[in-house]
Amino acid sequence: MEDYSKATEALQMAQSLYNSLDDKRGIAIITGMLGEISLSMQDRSAALDQFHQAIRLLQREDETELVRRYTCMVVTVLIKQGDIERAAETFSKIDTAEISDPNERIPVEIAHALLLNAGGQRSAATASLERCLALSREYGLKRQEMAVHSELRDFARVDRDLAAYILHNDECQRVGEEISSRESAIQLALSSKEKEILAEREERERERAVLYSTLPKTVADRIISGELVTGDHFDEAAVLFADVVGFSHNSAGTGASQVTALLAQIFEDFDEACERYAVTKVKTIGDSYMCFCAEGNALVNATAVANVAAHIVDSNFTWPGGSDRSEQQQSRVQFRVGVAIGPLVAGVIGTDRLQYDVWGDTVNTASRLESTGEAGRIQVNESFVHALAEAPFQLIPRGTIEVKGKGAIHTWWLESRI
Repeated sequence: MEDYSKATEALQMAQSLYNSLDDKRGIAIITGMLGEISLSMQDRSAALDQFHQAIRLLQREDETELVRRYTCMVVTVLIKQGDIERAAETFSKIDTAEISDPNERIPVEIAHALLLNAGGQRSAATASLERCLALSREYGLKRQEMAVHSELRDFARVDRDLAAYILHNDECQRVGEEISSRESAIQLALSSKEKEILAEREERERERAVLYSTLPKTVADRIISGELVTGDHFDEAAVLFADVVGFSHNSAGTGASQVTALLAQIFEDFDEACERYAVTKVKTIGDSYMCFCAEGNALVNATAVANVAAHIVDSNFTWPGGSDRSEQQQSRVQFRVGVAIGPLVAGVIGTDRLQYDVWGDTVNTASRLESTGEAGRIQVNESFVHALAEAPFQLIPRGTIEVKGKGAIHTWWLESRI
């Protein structure tokens, strides 16, 4: 009884899974298997309901073999309930033409034999079952052989043929033990395979977690799907570089763990800002932070990065040490930010240790704008100013700076939102 309960519980879980997937064939097969358990537990009413439900689903899926199998089971249940007329009517609906597979043929022959027996034709029924027995042995169909022995045992019990009863009962038990032994071996193999699959799945999840921790999610998803992310070109990408002002000086004499904890807080805050404004973090190098936005048009990209830049310079972090208000004000962490917009190429480099990076003049310009900027300010290039023309930001001309390979370029300070 406990085994039946466990089997029922497992099948019901599988049925829920198939329901969630809307897999009609899977639902039907599980329902039929539940019917077989109900029949084994002598709950014929439940078994009939489950077999009929399985048949209806399978007919829609055009599963002739399975429809035939469960229809034969319905016939068997109806005969055992004494409803011979319905059993005969149900059997007449079975398509018995050209059944060459003995695994399909034997259930039909058993159902027919039981109908013959119910009609008073015991000899013909017995002969039919004996043919099924020979066929099942010839093809090594153990479950069918056990089913035939079970029916012949019932015949012997009714006939009070003790010798035949003992013979078929012993054979039924022997074959049942063979099936259990074989299924135990199969279960052991399946358990081993399941462990192997689980280990592979866990390994894939670890790899996925590593990808998500080192690459932007959209890029990681593309790699997981098998795509090579080797060189995406963007025409209007906005790039941001941010650097902690006076990092070397302010971190000198401070414990390494304190400095590391502070940088972790800062960059985690910047990461959240990037996520809020749909900007892609590229990397951190020491106390520098880099991100970009390239999925939209120039206005969308520039606005998103401008919002992140404003968040960075407005963020409130303090260097370790200092107790009174004035000291805390003096020890506030300040940032220098440079932003440029223009064409660039992005892609994943490396094989063992993947890294997402961006290249191009726009990247070099943004880096130069950061390094020549001032504490607490955002320096942007002329193209960025044009891109933000319709955005609510105040821009103040600064003058010109020298950029390697370009010479002098005009720059602006990006001030607070209007």
